[in-house]
This record gives sequence, C-alpha cells and structure tokens, in this order.
Amino acid sequence: MLYLVSYNCSMPTDVKSRIESVLKTMPGWWHHLETTWIVASQLNLQQVTDMIHQAAATGDKILVVDITADSYNGWLPSKAWDWLRNENERERNQAQPPG
Repeated sequence: MLYLVSYNCSMPTDVKSRIESVLKTMPGWWHHLETTWIVASQLNLQQVTDMIHQAAATGDKILVVDITADSYNGWLPSKAWDWLRNENERERNQAQPPG
C-alpha cells in the first residue's frame, strides 16, 4: 500500500525527528515536501497511523491517506512522479495472484 502522511508538530525539532525515524523504517518512502511523506508498506492504514502516533507529541496533527490508486495530481519534480508510478506498479503486481 502507498500512504500519504502529513503532520504538524507542536514541538518541531525532537518530535519531527522521531516521526521521520518511524517513516524511514517503511520499506519505501519519498519525501520532497517539508512535512509530507509518501510511504510504501504492507501494514494497513491503522497500523501505519498508530506507528506514527506513538512517535508524536500531544497536540500534534497527523493525516494518513491510502493513495495506492493512480488518482493523484500536482506539481512535483519528474523524479517524484516516476517514484509514484513505480511504487504503484509494484503494489499492483504484488496484489495480483500468481498465475
């Protein structure tokens, strides 16, 4: 699965570092916007959210959205779009039964 993760830390330095450490444990991740990440994980949405929440501080805001489908748009470097396309393709291939 691919997840868009966005957060707003009430205590930026320490908490931001802890959250980023959690996100970097995911099998795949992309980070080009300051507090927005895209991560690839076999964990479900709740599990990913719980992992990030454990690293967050009281009052922090976290949004995690499943973006595994090909419905995304914006203005990013071509390298970002390549990464998204490649990860989505990999996810689709893993989801298909062998045959």
